[in-house]
Amino acid sequence: MATLRVDTRAPRPTWRMAAVPALALLGIVLPLIYLPQLEDYLYYFRPADLVPAYGTAWVFLALLALPVCALFALALRGLGAHARLRPAAAVLAAALIGAAAASCVGAALYCLLVWLQSFGLLSGWSLMNALLWPSLALGVWVAASRRGRALAASARGIALL
Repeated sequence: MATLRVDTRAPRPTWRMAAVPALALLGIVLPLIYLPQLEDYLYYFRPADLVPAYGTAWVFLALLALPVCALFALALRGLGAHARLRPAAAVLAAALIGAAAASCVGAALYCLLVWLQSFGLLSGWSLMNALLWPSLALGVWVAASRRGRALAASARGIALL
C-alpha cells in the first residue's frame, strides 16, 4: 500500500495551499466545462453575450470560493501550529490537492466525452455514471504520489494564467 509522505519541516504558505481547489475551479475547470456548453448557450444568448456570461459565472464562483478558501487556510494554519497536528495538516493539504486534481480530470474527461459524443460515439455515457470514478481515482493518485503533487504544483501556474 502506498504511503503519503509529506515534509512537515518546511510548511508552504497556508493561503496558497488553501487556494489550490479554487484556482483549479476558476482557472481550469470552469473554462473546460464552459467550452462544450457554448453551442447550447447560443440558443439563449447572442455570441457577443457569451463573454459577459462567462465573466459573471467566474465572479460568482470566485465569491463562493473565497470564504471556503479562508476556512481551509484557517484550518491549515491551526493544524500546522501544533507539532502533533502537523500530520493532519498534511492530510488536509493532500486532500485539497486531490480534490483539485479530481475536478480538473473530471472536466477534461467531460470535454473528451462531449467531443466523442459529437461524432456519435459513447452516446450512452454520462459524467456521473462513467467518468466519476476515474476522476476520483486520478485525484487520489495525484494527492498520494510525489509525482502527482509535483504535477499539481505545475498546473497551478496554468490555473493562474
